[in-house]
Amino acid sequence: MYWAEVAVVLSGYLSFFFLINFIQVFLKTASNIKYPHLILNVLKYFLILMTLFYLISGNYKIPVGVLSLVSPVITFIIFLVCCYAIYKKIPSSVLLSVAFLGSLLGIFIYGLKNVNILPNTLFTSYAYYVGFSVQGVIFSLALAARYKQLKKELIDTQREANETLENKVKERTEELEILHQEMVTQNEELQQSQEEILAQRDAIEIKNHELAQINTQMRSSIEAAKVIQKAILPYPQKREQLLRDHFVIFKPKDVVSGDFYWLNKIENTTFIVVADCTGHGVSGAFMTLIGNNLLDKIIRVWGIKNPADILSRLNEEVEIVLRQKETGNNYGMDASVMIFTPKDGGSFEAVFAGAKQNLYIIRQGQASVEVIQGKRKSVGGFQNPASFFENRPLTLQKNDRVYMSTDGYIDQNNKVRKKILEKGFITLLEQVQALTMSEQKHALQEYLQSHMQGTKQRDDILVIGFEL
Repeated sequence: MYWAEVAVVLSGYLSFFFLINFIQVFLKTASNIKYPHLILNVLKYFLILMTLFYLISGNYKIPVGVLSLVSPVITFIIFLVCCYAIYKKIPSSVLLSVAFLGSLLGIFIYGLKNVNILPNTLFTSYAYYVGFSVQGVIFSLALAARYKQLKKELIDTQREANETLENKVKERTEELEILHQEMVTQNEELQQSQEEILAQRDAIEIKNHELAQINTQMRSSIEAAKVIQKAILPYPQKREQLLRDHFVIFKPKDVVSGDFYWLNKIENTTFIVVADCTGHGVSGAFMTLIGNNLLDKIIRVWGIKNPADILSRLNEEVEIVLRQKETGNNYGMDASVMIFTPKDGGSFEAVFAGAKQNLYIIRQGQASVEVIQGKRKSVGGFQNPASFFENRPLTLQKNDRVYMSTDGYIDQNNKVRKKILEKGFITLLEQVQALTMSEQKHALQEYLQSHMQGTKQRDDILVIGFEL
């Protein structure tokens, strides 16, 4: 008896629960009809609560009585929801409405029979079951219709997906074709560029080879010029013979130099010339050849022995040799000429003349440098005709030290563009006076190397020092 009661209560409430759930799923009330969906949820919660009440309390009469009262109500509410679904044009909602209308009519006829309004006939006695049977049949039809609809929707969805996929594939194929054409074009352009680059590379290699040959020839020519220039400079034995204790710092900026010096002894008089020609490198070296040949002619051939006259005649000859009045070129040189002749008692009679160069002397027993100024006038080019070179007569003693220099050492800058200047050069000469001439050369070279560290040599350098 107990299990029969349990079966009645549970089957009744759970049947309505799953029926409501079926309606929600079938009609998709959650997305199609929001508020009826909430009402159906309330009914489901009510059915669950009544089921739990029965299981906990064990009271059979109350749940059964409630079930008898709410069954037609729930059926009617479901019918109204189905009608609302018809209004919303939800598929298969008409069949559901008819199904629940059949069950409602069966319940209504059965109820009228129970209150003796309708006679107790076979139809009125089983109207309840007939209504639910009709509901079941129509449910089956609704499910079949729903199945057909879902199948159609699935087919339509699949077709749309296929069309979309085909369109995407077609678009992607077109994009890939465009990319392919672009890549083909780019490859052709790259191939053409590569061919051009290879052609340019071959041309550059040919030019580099030609330039290397030209450079080799030029280097050979310059090296030959260096040998020639070295040959015209006084050789060491001659320097030792005429100057004795001395040093020469000769540092061309390039392979060959625009600086040179000329040294000879005629009778008992020694002639020394230090010159800085216009330019450096090859152009300067050509000027040194001209200057050296002209000095040979002026002093040794023509016998001019006066330093100022030597510079004046050198100025005239440079102008003639270079045809400066015709060509307008302004090449020339800065130069200084000193002659000295030994006298009795260990003294020397000397004469100096300078063309934009000075003479530096440190006398025996003195600590300071005596500067003998040259004329502010160059040799060659366009000079002031009213300005003349001047002789500076000097009387020197044995062990006096004499220094002659071009402007290369003095004008050399360091990495912050600060030059040594004449003042710095004089200070250096005074600092090294306790040393021998060879030691002085080493000290001057070391200072120069330290000073120009981090920068390049800017001009040819020539410094000569000797002790009488």
